[in-house]
Amino acid sequence: MTSKNENSIFVESEETRITEIIDALRDVGMVEASESESESMSFTSAIEDSDIECTEGPDSMLTPKNLNDSPSKGPDDSPFKPIADNSFKKNTNVNSNQRYNRILEGLGQVEIETPLNPYTMTIECLLYEPQEEDIIEEDLRYIYLNQILSKKEQNCLTKLRHYAKYHKVKFPHIIWIQALRFLYSAQFHLQKALDMMTANLNFRIEELPIYEADVKDDLQLGAIYWHGRDYKCRPMLIVRIDKMDLLEGDINRLQKLLCFCLEFFLRYLQVAGRVENWNVIIDLSGKGFTDLPIQALKSVISLINTRYRMRLYRMFIVNCPIFLNLLSSALLSTLPGTSARKVRFVDGAYSDELLEMISPYQLEQRYGGKCPDVTENFYPFKFYPCSSNQNIMELDQAELLSKVPLGVIAGFSVEIPPNYDVEKLTWLKFLPNMSFSPLVASKLSNILGREVKSVTSLQDIFNLSSNMNELDN
Repeated sequence: MTSKNENSIFVESEETRITEIIDALRDVGMVEASESESESMSFTSAIEDSDIECTEGPDSMLTPKNLNDSPSKGPDDSPFKPIADNSFKKNTNVNSNQRYNRILEGLGQVEIETPLNPYTMTIECLLYEPQEEDIIEEDLRYIYLNQILSKKEQNCLTKLRHYAKYHKVKFPHIIWIQALRFLYSAQFHLQKALDMMTANLNFRIEELPIYEADVKDDLQLGAIYWHGRDYKCRPMLIVRIDKMDLLEGDINRLQKLLCFCLEFFLRYLQVAGRVENWNVIIDLSGKGFTDLPIQALKSVISLINTRYRMRLYRMFIVNCPIFLNLLSSALLSTLPGTSARKVRFVDGAYSDELLEMISPYQLEQRYGGKCPDVTENFYPFKFYPCSSNQNIMELDQAELLSKVPLGVIAGFSVEIPPNYDVEKLTWLKFLPNMSFSPLVASKLSNILGREVKSVTSLQDIFNLSSNMNELDN
């Protein structure tokens, strides 16, 4: 017979477990919580000085000299709060120029040797035309690059640039083009956004690139791997919690493996302005409620939150322990709106959830699809044709990605500040590099008063310039 004391201990243990799970899931929305209402930089407060003319030159270059620059404090009556010391850390293994060159090579910093799956990139991904709900869902933006931004977003970016300039904080192009992601994640709080940008730059300089050889054995464990894409060409990241035991509790190995996969997305799977998000399936099979590796789960979600902001579209949690499934609705009700919107607890009826977004020919059988379950050879990652169009099938898929200009993958932030001078918009000289859908090209042509060509065919893509050498000159 169980004593009252034992029951009490059990209940307390379960409550602690539930709290840990809620804390782990809170990060899914990838939006920072404000410390107070006054610290949340709303659109309205962010554009108070939107009439300031912004005709800055090219983005400031990260050089050895200003690697150690610290922001200066403003006068007491400054409208800006002085930001924390954002001095950039040094990696003694490489010199400053080498570190700088690395982050200009492309958004995804992975060094691979193994030939890729021939359908890693397809023409459907390169030419996909996102619908409005793919780009912005209510108040949350999903696609940031090669898109027309709202007036409010433009004004907030202008404020951020002035704020950074005021505090003498400099970032290279590769960070600036993601600035709006950081603003959304920081709820448009300028100081927090700048701190996030600094942390992200430090991470990219110090810890990247990741070499395939360093994670090759762990890639074959099947703990984390890419498999297929959804109907909107967003790739699926599979995270199998039971396989994490094979990493022997080494969080550093887990994080390095995950970073490799996410950098792989940035280099080989995304298409700026068209496909900028991923989905995640977290498979809890083989784990009971009490033996879920919460720290590993939290590490995965936290890393995605802090280093790869505003990239997640949906997270499906499948094969949950019965007790967790029963609590799923209650758990979601405790999460912030953005987190609750992105999380799905999925029971055995996969057709009602996953198959609404993903073709069965892109999913493993274990998740309700028709692809064979992957039990070995998890890498190279498995991708499949997205179309039965014969013209597409005849394309030499193995060579497709090597022919696509870097600008198509990396993209640009289409910033048009208030009171702008068209001739001083620094990104205009890169129009020959930029891939726009017909709708975006039409809108941009009207704004600029000049023709902007859309990209609607593979030949259009190959005709784009691949010269990216002037990004920070």
